[in-house]
Amino acid sequence: MTALPNQDAPRIAVIIPFFQREPGVLVRALRSVAAQDYAGPCRVIVVDDASPVAADAEAQDIELPASMTLQLIRQPNRGPGGARNRGLDELAGAADYVAFLDSDDEWVPDHLSRAVKALEQGHDFYFTDIYQLDQQVSAFKRGGKVDLAKYRPLPAIEDGYEYAGDMVEQIVFGNLIGTSSVVFRLKPLAAVRFRTELRRAGEDYLFWIGCARAGARFCFSSRVEVRYGRGVNIFAGTQWGTPEHLQRTVDELAYRRIVLAEMKTSSPSHQKLQGRIDALLSDYGASFWSAMLRQPASTLSALLAHRRQQPGLLAALPRRFFRR
Repeated sequence: MTALPNQDAPRIAVIIPFFQREPGVLVRALRSVAAQDYAGPCRVIVVDDASPVAADAEAQDIELPASMTLQLIRQPNRGPGGARNRGLDELAGAADYVAFLDSDDEWVPDHLSRAVKALEQGHDFYFTDIYQLDQQVSAFKRGGKVDLAKYRPLPAIEDGYEYAGDMVEQIVFGNLIGTSSVVFRLKPLAAVRFRTELRRAGEDYLFWIGCARAGARFCFSSRVEVRYGRGVNIFAGTQWGTPEHLQRTVDELAYRRIVLAEMKTSSPSHQKLQGRIDALLSDYGASFWSAMLRQPASTLSALLAHRRQQPGLLAALPRRFFRR
């Protein structure tokens, strides 16, 4: 049974960036929002980022509970970060918590209620374990990066924990945070935004880092509360040796160089990160020559754009060529 609306409960805003080429994707995401057992006020904002399949056509048959309102916004294409930023700007501070949900993902029914219980214990940022695309083993278990014995359990929320450690280091070298699992307290993090110049990699990590540097207190759930679905996926859907893969590599280089510039040059982490940047440059060179064999014209066009975005790319090409 759906609980009656509780207007005294914290206000949640759900932001869904939308860009899909097949119908029926957004419907699944919205149904998972409608199925939430959280009874407080909930404002669902879908930002149609010039999607080939219009959001209004997808959402017209969705029935939301009385505690939820649905707002559709259509804008010129600005990428997933730009769409999420538009949702955040639209709020103008009129929410207590913000939850992100990608349009091809789904929540379990108690995701929002568990998040609120955790955040109400004095935390600012909540995330959970997830099932990634086509996976039956959760991301925490597959990655092997979560030792629950290191973390203090949260009272009144089963399988909830207070994060302990350097979250910036965790994000840079072993990120645990899946975008569709995130719920955060708006007021202390209202100024944090996504880097819109990064569309294929890194814009979400920089947002999490921005939250950490703003003093956010992190907590998490070891339960799987999100399942990733099939839709337009700018990461998993990018094939190595294509112009699209080259762009993703350039965005990852940009992300890592932004972090590198903010690290102490004498730290071991600085050297470790520089090694990953060098590996990305090498990977760009290898992927470039493979792409040239398949799509020479578009690959050269991509290179001309990329050399303006990131230095060092041209130097990586001859080295890789002569190794072949």
